[in-house]
Amino acid sequence: MLDHYGKPAGGLASYQSALALSRKHEGDNLAIALALRGIGYCHIELGDLEAGERAYRESLKVEPGNALA
Repeated sequence: MLDHYGKPAGGLASYQSALALSRKHEGDNLAIALALRGIGYCHIELGDLEAGERAYRESLKVEPGNALA
């Protein structure tokens, strides 16, 4: 949520932590994809469009067909 309060760097760190925790639990693809989309959003807000696109593409590998990604 920090990304929605004008603090995308803090949001990025939070989503990266969430991704690490989600990956420890096999089969939690929904949480992994959600964290990756958050990472993508934060990267775009920080001006790193390439990293944002990579994160969104990775989220689509985990959750194919997601309209948000």
